[in-house]
Amino acid sequence: MLILILGLILSAMEHSRILLVNFTKTEAEKLKIPATVEVDRGYLTDLLPNTEYEDTDKDIAHMFKAYFPLAIHEYKAIFIKLTTIPDLEKEFADKLEPYHKKYMNDLFYYTTSGNGFLVVMLGDYKPDVLIHLGIHGITLDKVKTRDKTVDTVNNEFNKVFEELRSEVIMPTHRYISVDYEEKDFYKKYSSSFLIKNIYKNQAGDVLGCYHSNSMYSGNCSPGFFLLPMFRNSNVLVTKLLKELATLNPKLLADLYEPDWQQSDKYMPLKVGEHELKISKIIEKANSLIDDVRTKQKADREKYQYLLNLLTEKHEDLKVSVSRVLEEVFGLSVTDSDKNRISTLMHEDIVIELNGEEFLAEIKGDNASYPSVGHISQLWKHLKNRKEIEKGALILNYDIILEKKKAN
Repeated sequence: MLILILGLILSAMEHSRILLVNFTKTEAEKLKIPATVEVDRGYLTDLLPNTEYEDTDKDIAHMFKAYFPLAIHEYKAIFIKLTTIPDLEKEFADKLEPYHKKYMNDLFYYTTSGNGFLVVMLGDYKPDVLIHLGIHGITLDKVKTRDKTVDTVNNEFNKVFEELRSEVIMPTHRYISVDYEEKDFYKKYSSSFLIKNIYKNQAGDVLGCYHSNSMYSGNCSPGFFLLPMFRNSNVLVTKLLKELATLNPKLLADLYEPDWQQSDKYMPLKVGEHELKISKIIEKANSLIDDVRTKQKADREKYQYLLNLLTEKHEDLKVSVSRVLEEVFGLSVTDSDKNRISTLMHEDIVIELNGEEFLAEIKGDNASYPSVGHISQLWKHLKNRKEIEKGALILNYDIILEKKKAN
């Protein structure tokens, strides 16, 4: 009986342990998780030249160096950042060893057996690293476009990854594609190769996904996650651990927070009445906010022509300049192009000031140092309009650059 009791006590005292690979010491110390959770740090290098290990097996798995403090199965969750972090390799230099096949096999078993969660963030490391993490059937493609859009496309983890969407570093380093020829590889291990997308850009490229260890599409049983890099990796670790603890309370008992314990389900009705009052206040506030936003939108449209002075060219710029001259300075302005027989637009206006007319050439230019051709064009138009002797060039140049940053 005493032995049984001691066994129960020791079992209750067993804490969850997680591994952070390629995380700095500061990141680990600032991680906001219960003190009972034990956190280790490890390191994994990028692909190294074959000549690095002349006296060892030439297997490709030896082209990496790694440090894992304990065996893989000791950890309930492993977070790996596949990105170069200055000075981090120097910190682990005396602990690094060649990356052996055993690590690959252990990680594969780890993700397919349901003994823990592997979360990989895809940075600037070479794409070949995935297979050495026990992940087969996934191809990482180098990003060549500058698409910065991020859309959440997952049902099971939609809430947590929608909250994290603004933390995604874009453009990402890698796009993800699934090699369906590898499907049988997973079937041999009694697992279905079921990949569920998490993030996509608007072009349809996959930025993040997870592999489910269930052959049923409706069953959420994640084995590993492939994600982009995040500005604050700690936010990802904290939120995802909490979500995974809810999914598997036995595996991450230290992090599990039963919903009913935090709710007012078993409190007196009076407590719930306060929540009802709060909801009504929020509803009223949202209505007031909507009214203000409607007015804000109307004012934005009303004064858009002022912004166009800095951002537009051609007809839009001419219209904005004319409005400013008329409405702000009270001058008489005539659109010279409307009186021309030709359909060719010259962006000319005639300004009347103190009884005298000026022909104004309006130009928008992307260049930081516009061509003198604008002045030549003004003189040419003045020559054709002999009744007007004076002209002006109104130029909006270096349109792309913010004006306060211009020379």
